[in-house]
Amino acid sequence: WNARAQSAMASGGGKAGGGGVSTYHAAPATGVPFDCCALSLQPFRDPCCNPADGTVYDLSNAVPFVRAHGVDPVSGAPLRVKELVRLTYARNAGGELCCPVLGEAFTQHTKIAAIRTTGNVFSYKAVEELNLRAKNLRDLLSDEKFTRADVITLRDPLAARPAPDTFYHVRKKLGSGVGGAQQNGATVHAGGMSADVKAALGALGTDEAAAAAAAGGG
Repeated sequence: WNARAQSAMASGGGKAGGGGVSTYHAAPATGVPFDCCALSLQPFRDPCCNPADGTVYDLSNAVPFVRAHGVDPVSGAPLRVKELVRLTYARNAGGELCCPVLGEAFTQHTKIAAIRTTGNVFSYKAVEELNLRAKNLRDLLSDEKFTRADVITLRDPLAARPAPDTFYHVRKKLGSGVGGAQQNGATVHAGGMSADVKAALGALGTDEAAAAAAAGGG
């Protein structure tokens, strides 16, 4: 896809008219950095997101929190473990998170999207130009079919994001320690999770996710 992508983008797709300012590069929105968990506020290792709004978490933090409280850590809206979408980010030779199709490293100014059915993460520019405008609704890596509703915006630099001090888990003092979400005042680390939670972590994003979540009340 890289050769096709470079060709498709050569004409300057994604640029706004008039002043030639890129639609995808603007002042960063308020919120946590694009590569951080919105619960621990630390860089994620095993990312997932709430598909309702694209908020990104680390699985080891999100699963215990959602099981304990039944809500999204940022918005406070009802959320179940089986609704989380496990994400797959690509990295370039320098170790930076990047778009696997265009090869561009992500920054705080990049609009980023994921495909719900696969969890693959791309720059929104790639999805818009090579999927939506081209009417080619197949994952650019796996070739799996998806619908427009499956496109999740993980970060939009033009859209305001809530500041961390307004997050539900911060306001309710249900915060997170590095590597684990707090539950009833104690930090829950991945290594000390119950077998049920570990099963949910392992099954998330597969056909077993719903069964694992239901068994544990998620």
